Amino acid sequence: IHYDEGVSAEEIDSLRAATILRCLNGFTLRLKEEHMLCLSRTETCETALMTCDDDEEEEGNLDIEVGSKGELADPSEKEISKGDSVECTHISIPLPGHDVRGDYCVEIKEKEQSTTCNNPVTKQIANETRVAPIFCAVCHAKYKLSERVCWASNAECSHVFHEDCVLQWLVSLGRRRTMGQHFDKSSSEEELMKYQPECPYCRQHF
Repeated sequence: IHYDEGVSAEEIDSLRAATILRCLNGFTLRLKEEHMLCLSRTETCETALMTCDDDEEEEGNLDIEVGSKGELADPSEKEISKGDSVECTHISIPLPGHDVRGDYCVEIKEKEQSTTCNNPVTKQIANETRVAPIFCAVCHAKYKLSERVCWASNAECSHVFHEDCVLQWLVSLGRRRTMGQHFDKSSSEEELMKYQPECPYCRQHF
């Protein structure tokens, strides 16, 4: 990577990180008690089976990092313990490809994917949620209250991460994918993000 004199790799990483955080903002939330779920083994298995039944074309084992949607995603419909006083097993977050408001992000045309910061076209749908495992798919640590979690704008990617974990991954990915490019302090967001951000777990577009 080529840098102007006086511009370090760390400074470019910092600029790219700030850009990525703005792009991820709509798909990131700070965990509150209402998001923390405590599901029994039976409830978890029932949810997984329900998800498999809904998708007749799906074969093989269920990805333990994907989570599922359905009745269990609404804590008001089940007696689910929440908060720090119990051992939480899952979190409740928006469906894959939906932002924090419940809006679904329509697929962006391939030619428009040179930057993840283009404002996606959205349409309002029912404010559904899903049940996701309480472990970050990168560091495997449990989520805690007040931590920020992030998911993909791509509906085909169902993985969930700590915001810091996926940020570090995307910055590192950008450094590797933009080798040979010239950067300086005035580099635009489009130049900094001239690579396809990928999920660190399934490698799909993030």
